[in-house]
Amino acid sequence: MSDGAVPVVGGLRRGDRLDAIADVVMTEGTVRIDDLVDRFAVSMMTIHRDVDALVGRGLVRKSRGSVTATATSLFEASTAYRARQQTGAKATLARAALARIEPGTSVILDDSTTFLSLGEQLADKAPLIVITNFIPMVTALAGAQGVEVVCTGGTLHPWCEAFMGDMAVRSLRGVRADVALMSTSAITDGVCYHQRQETVTVKRAMMESASTTILVVDHGKLSRRALWALCPLTDFDVVIIDEPPPPELCDALAAAGTELVIAPVDRGCAGPA
Repeated sequence: MSDGAVPVVGGLRRGDRLDAIADVVMTEGTVRIDDLVDRFAVSMMTIHRDVDALVGRGLVRKSRGSVTATATSLFEASTAYRARQQTGAKATLARAALARIEPGTSVILDDSTTFLSLGEQLADKAPLIVITNFIPMVTALAGAQGVEVVCTGGTLHPWCEAFMGDMAVRSLRGVRADVALMSTSAITDGVCYHQRQETVTVKRAMMESASTTILVVDHGKLSRRALWALCPLTDFDVVIIDEPPPPELCDALAAAGTELVIAPVDRGCAGPA
């Protein structure tokens, strides 16, 4: 092998193997390290080095002989993993959210991958100002005609590809938007939760900086748990969800004056769960 050549182990160059390992984990959620050794025909030491590299990028987590991309009550999954989940539901929910945006208004979008499917559709609402802390959203809107993008700035968190921290919060407190669209990691007893406190701090600032707040979630969030409380569902002006929540939650939303919008998904084309 000549100097500077890319080493090939187990039939794949390392960069290609890293991409393939990440793809397997993101597709299956959790994979045993022993299985990765067998799949890629490399040594245990090589797989551990590869997985450690992916951990360093914030794409996966390693624990007790397994690699996982699945969110827990303490850790949120990477953006790459989240973007591949429930794609059909996200597209349907995003269209329902888009219907709430009027031309000539300002909109705050959080780091939810649900809104990435809006992309250039937001140009149909032009002129429009979009305020976001989410780098993939900034990229998605870069070519959208008539859409002015304002990035909050702050401390970049690679695991979610979003800006957090005091600078992001101060930036948000310096604006007054018409609408804030956001999602949540988990809903327990009618309260929204997230795995990280810094996420909660930024989302609260988003809510405080908008005249109308809209939560957009798939029904799976009703069975998940996370650590840090954001706010009750009833603090939102509108809740958009793909399936009706339990009756007691519907009653609580109605009593609080929160509008509940059901955006049913065609499960035949809902994409991977």
